[in-house]
Amino acid sequence: MTSANAIGPLRYDSETIIRDGACGIVGLALLSWIAAHIVNKNDIFTTPVSFGVICVTVCMLACCYLLCVAGYRSIVRVTITPETISINRPITKTIRWSALETMSLRYFSTRRDGTNGWHRLTIGAGGHNIKLTSDLDKFEHIVVQAFRSTQNAGIQLDMPTRTNLMAFGLIHRDHEALAT
Repeated sequence: MTSANAIGPLRYDSETIIRDGACGIVGLALLSWIAAHIVNKNDIFTTPVSFGVICVTVCMLACCYLLCVAGYRSIVRVTITPETISINRPITKTIRWSALETMSLRYFSTRRDGTNGWHRLTIGAGGHNIKLTSDLDKFEHIVVQAFRSTQNAGIQLDMPTRTNLMAFGLIHRDHEALAT
């Protein structure tokens, strides 16, 4: 194929970017407060100078966080063709599906019961890795394409990846591939 068969550019949705930014700002504010309390060894709100320093520090750290982390997600673009997957950010990486050497699919949960989590797909070829999270548009499509490529190449997948592929319905409990 042609670029007419390409899917993309895929992006992380704005809700994810805003949520990540808000969590980062709250975390930075809390850390700044704790650090100031340790340094001053007293109530930080009793001295206006301490309070001012904390406010300025929080603002600077929040701006850095938003520019580095949330800004990074907002510029990531992923394009999929029948032959390749490309991630465009400050450095562009392209992996040919036929050259795929590794695939890892991990699930990270924020709760003990396994809910409220996300998947991270890592694929690699020729010393280059591409890492994507399940917040990305059409993530399931990418997982299916990567799985098919590993099956075509005869690549053995580790047990955590196989277990997570079961959640996508691509592998039965007896580890036979459904979507090849």
